[in-house]
Amino acid sequence: WVEDQLERIDLRGLRCPEPVMMLHIHFRRLTSGEQVWVITTDPTTCRDVPKFCHFLGHTLLEQRSVSELPEAWQCDECDDRGVRDEFVTSAETVADTVPAQYYLFLIQKN
Repeated sequence: WVEDQLERIDLRGLRCPEPVMMLHIHFRRLTSGEQVWVITTDPTTCRDVPKFCHFLGHTLLEQRSVSELPEAWQCDECDDRGVRDEFVTSAETVADTVPAQYYLFLIQKN
């Protein structure tokens, strides 16, 4: 199910409302018809990303939750828990940042 040729927008470690805000920024530079995978760890994106697509007219082609990412999708900038170091604040605990699930979305810009 993994399409390696497609761009991936890695939003692991971000919490609502940041993932959708970052999607707005990324989607401005995409051309119509382009497809991207979005990777998140915030469960609220299961509600927010489909709404983002609906309201802006993009097509949500696939949505899934997985406990592990494909090896090709491992993050070089992430810590050993799979969370991007830049998104972890000193106030967060390890338990707060260890993702139990990854939420994946395949979106086509219209």
